Amino acid sequence: MKPERINTVLIIICMVLLVGGFWYFGSKQPKIAYVKTAMLYDGFDYKHELEKKLEDTKYQRKAILDSILMQLQALSEQLKANKNNDPEKIEKFQQMRSQYLAKEKQFSEDNQALAEKYSSDIWKQLNQYVTEYGHQHGFTYIFGADGSGALMAASNDKDITEDVKIFVNRRYNGKISD
Repeated sequence: MKPERINTVLIIICMVLLVGGFWYFGSKQPKIAYVKTAMLYDGFDYKHELEKKLEDTKYQRKAILDSILMQLQALSEQLKANKNNDPEKIEKFQQMRSQYLAKEKQFSEDNQALAEKYSSDIWKQLNQYVTEYGHQHGFTYIFGADGSGALMAASNDKDITEDVKIFVNRRYNGKISD
């Protein structure tokens, strides 16, 4: 083979390698992972904290209702025992029963609204922390696998749920600063 031809072949090979290297290293592949959203949500310390607050609130409201119910039952027993029912006592019983039913309905609605608010607050905080995690660890995408069909299947090596759960709890508890 002639030296000119060898030089031409070497130049072509170098050019191909150079263009291939630029293409390979120049086209950055996105870093992609996913988290199991239910596991992340259930393992979040903030959720446990708000869950406890909700249960305490429900317990206090139930105590109020139980107190009214006891008074209502006592008045009912008095009315049953007394054949000549006093119209004032009957009126008082009916008012107390209406008060009980109104409070029961109000507390039920308030409990539902508070649970929804807490859930919204938890997701807002989780989304913020997952975004921070993604930025700190160079992720282009972090998908949420929640069983809705948005992420039908993924390799287990792309599951970063545990790492993110540790991060969000450390971030929430102040062990990682902004």
